[in-house]
Amino acid sequence: MAYRGGACSKSHSISIAFEEIGYYKDKFHYEYEVVDTIDIPSWYFQINPDGIVPTYRFNGYIIPDWRIILETAHEIAIDNTGFNQKIKLMPDGTPAKRAQVRFIIKYYTSNIYPAWINYLQNFNDEYRQKYITALESGYSRLNDLLIEQASSGPYFLGSKYTLADVVIAPIHARIELTNKAFVDGGLSIHAIKKSPRLRQFLKGITSRRSFKKTYEGDTVFVEDVKSRYGLQPTKAYIEWTKNNNFPSCATQ
Repeated sequence: MAYRGGACSKSHSISIAFEEIGYYKDKFHYEYEVVDTIDIPSWYFQINPDGIVPTYRFNGYIIPDWRIILETAHEIAIDNTGFNQKIKLMPDGTPAKRAQVRFIIKYYTSNIYPAWINYLQNFNDEYRQKYITALESGYSRLNDLLIEQASSGPYFLGSKYTLADVVIAPIHARIELTNKAFVDGGLSIHAIKKSPRLRQFLKGITSRRSFKKTYEGDTVFVEDVKSRYGLQPTKAYIEWTKNNNFPSCATQ
């Protein structure tokens, strides 16, 4: 049993990883329960005393850290009889290659992710500039790291889908939606616009079937931001959604 927050990017990454396993292993089955992370129910603290999501209950054990859950998902795939090579979420080859996957996850979640969260928590002009600077430098560096791995995508390692793609996709999709829905005039990231490899990567990871199947929808995220941070979508975004029937960032 996996416990997740509906709008939570880290919870979403867990669902993506499990879906990847499920596509190729008919016997793999998992269930999840959505936890209200704004008003956490009392029963959930018996499962995870820290009250954080995601949490995974596996063979009687509680795994409360999303990074460990992801690595566990990979191990579930390779430990079972009838393992299909297609579902490895970490690359074969040298330990250095797997270390690079772990590094890009750490880089993105230690630089770009916190800049986004800080901006949601401090939604003002001062933090907006810090946010823009962090996104531009962060995505520029991400592009360099992508090119180091492969000249073309659509994934971090080129054609091989890994945990790096699983982790980055949900966060990036929510960053893009934040910039579109809550920032007056919208916000485009120049580092993405000028980098073909980066654009291909971001499109590839957010158009993959497992991402789209597990994405809760733009409205869920927008409503969560409104409740959690007290922010309101711009008038331009509201009008845009009326005219476009609430398209999902998973398909753009």
